[in-house]
Amino acid sequence: ISYGASSYDLSDKWLHPSFLRTVPTNQDIIMVIIKLIQQFEWNWVAFISSDDSYSQNGLKLFRSNIKATSICLAFSYEITLNSNFTDVLKRIESLSINVIVVFTEEGTARALVKTAVKINIRDKVWIAGDAWSMDAELSTWPGIGQIGTIFGITAATQNLPEFDEFVYETRLRDENDACVNCEGIAKCSQVCDDCMRENAENIIDENPTYSFFIQAAVYTFAYALHHMLNCSMTRCNPAQDIPPYVLLKEMKTLNFLLLGRTVKYDRNGDSPVFYDVVFWRLDAQHAVFERIGTYNTYPQLTFTINNSLIGWDRVASVPFANCSAECPVGFIRQMDQNHACCFQCKMCEINTYVNYT
Repeated sequence: ISYGASSYDLSDKWLHPSFLRTVPTNQDIIMVIIKLIQQFEWNWVAFISSDDSYSQNGLKLFRSNIKATSICLAFSYEITLNSNFTDVLKRIESLSINVIVVFTEEGTARALVKTAVKINIRDKVWIAGDAWSMDAELSTWPGIGQIGTIFGITAATQNLPEFDEFVYETRLRDENDACVNCEGIAKCSQVCDDCMRENAENIIDENPTYSFFIQAAVYTFAYALHHMLNCSMTRCNPAQDIPPYVLLKEMKTLNFLLLGRTVKYDRNGDSPVFYDVVFWRLDAQHAVFERIGTYNTYPQLTFTINNSLIGWDRVASVPFANCSAECPVGFIRQMDQNHACCFQCKMCEINTYVNYT
């Protein structure tokens, strides 16, 4: 059971019959990105990917899913840390593209966005994939506020009840418990050398995106074993051999609530999807990731955006991000042969009228 592998290819049960996951697929996040673009009626966008299967699969899914929409992919490019980011950004500028989807891993996204700050790219709309949707380093980078409006698509976070108290209690116990330094250390269940190098506040403030998915994966195994061993709240039947395929079958049938959220698996081993759309509010002393929308697939598909929470960069309304502006009265569209989103405005001929029906 994976809490982090979101490649859509893993949903293929012919290739991965015993794979389950608690994290959404990149098919899901691509659908959120498309919904967000449609929400503001943009149609002229760039898609930046990186040289990994997750990102490349995302570009493939984006191309496929926009075919049934009015969105045009004006520019796509695969970047690495060695790419000439300045050339890529200037190419986007030359095509008058104002919406940029950056669907790359975190390090590459940082390099691209920092270059945008350096060369004074302004007034763009940036849509961040989940790898950097709430990047603390980028959000406080000097000048980040000048590049435009930034949206992040992130799996809906869920705070773990009593986690703070658990961390403080565990650290205190490690400091005072002789078990930490004794030969019987294997019996200690909460000893973590890496954790001890961090103070409690750093652990508590760590990005919580995957916390729920990790807990859901552990609970899936626990519930399945609980059922198969006929456990009560205090004891289980004597240990017995459980073949892996039997355990897998049991896990696929589970349907339980965890922290108010449903955990279950469909025939592809995928879980219900809960995404947040966050707005990077950069006008305060400290950057704030503010949830301005949601995308859920359970119990039914819903997508909501609260426009009133968005502070567009240097403009009071939704920025223009289309290939062509609407024609004024007395003109008709003359469509471009290369892009369905593009057209020129041609004056209506004498004795003709525009049929708006």
